[in-house]
Amino acid sequence: MIEFKNIAKSYHNLNVLKDLNFTIEDHQLTVIIGPSGCGKSTSLKLINRMIQPTKGEILIDGKNILKMNPQVLRRSIGYVIQQVGLFPHLTVEKNIGVVPRLLKWDKAKIKQRTEQMLKLINLDYDQYAHKFPHQLSGGEAQRVGVARALAGDPPLLLMDEPFAAVDPITRQKLQNQFMRIQKELKKTILFITHDIDEAIKLADKIIILNKGQIVQYDTPEKILKKPINKFVHDFIGSDRALKRLSRLTVEEYIGETKGIRTQDITATPLEQIENDFSWLIDHEDKLCGWFNKMEARENNDVNMGIYQSNPEEIAVKMDMTLRDAFSYMLEQGFQTIAVVDDKGKLLGEISLQLIEKIIFLGNKNAAKK
Repeated sequence: MIEFKNIAKSYHNLNVLKDLNFTIEDHQLTVIIGPSGCGKSTSLKLINRMIQPTKGEILIDGKNILKMNPQVLRRSIGYVIQQVGLFPHLTVEKNIGVVPRLLKWDKAKIKQRTEQMLKLINLDYDQYAHKFPHQLSGGEAQRVGVARALAGDPPLLLMDEPFAAVDPITRQKLQNQFMRIQKELKKTILFITHDIDEAIKLADKIIILNKGQIVQYDTPEKILKKPINKFVHDFIGSDRALKRLSRLTVEEYIGETKGIRTQDITATPLEQIENDFSWLIDHEDKLCGWFNKMEARENNDVNMGIYQSNPEEIAVKMDMTLRDAFSYMLEQGFQTIAVVDDKGKLLGEISLQLIEKIIFLGNKNAAKK
């Protein structure tokens, strides 16, 4: 548990933080968000004593951090920043093992932990352990940064705009993967971002700062449903119904569907094909396209209704959000979107009807099967 008690921070005559009082519960991901200059990063830097408060106390599990050895404190806290901060002269394996070496773990334990961390972030040990940071993509480097922060198994993780420096597609993938990691590890995390969509998607609780003061501190659902004032209302934006979809994962709402193999379509008389729209699968049950019965009927040719397509363009995965699924539907003009596993195997689908129920009923449980 982290407690801020009457925390203030000033630089000369500039008051950056003004009497902050809040508590962060264990095993929750709390996001601090607000306009530039509101004190987000300052709040984070106070926790690992990169800077000192002008007034007040910060307690971690009831202990005043100002009375703790700074080096011992920092080794018990994972830290991830926007610029990643990997040591360029060290391999991925050495980077991940930095804190375990400082904690004087033996070599076998460090190697085992490195393998575990690379597996956690979906990077193959044999392929990546001996690479240097300049040999990694931006997304890979950011994932290694997360692995390094977690390597010493810290109870607390501080993240300062960790995904801001990558492109939107990579950022979405990193967010989804990080949601999976947090679901598995349940760390206490304080996460800084300037992106309200990212905050709503990831957070258990959100602290909205403005001019160094807390404006609203609540769950994403409550902030979306009832912004406390005009500032919060305007800061969140007008698409609150759509933002709710980013809180829900495909895995929670996947519906059943059956794919049809292409050879079965071509071997079946058109009038005996039941559905107007069907997903096509290959001999390994992997999604490979779709079949439109109406187009086949209009052209009196079953082959005219067969569309071959890359699964990445017409499907979502289990760890993606309903907002992702809705976006794919709009792009393709579909009433449903397929759900596949990492190998492209068809698992089920998400329907537009389901999305509409959640948006208009405003209750994530209303549309659950």
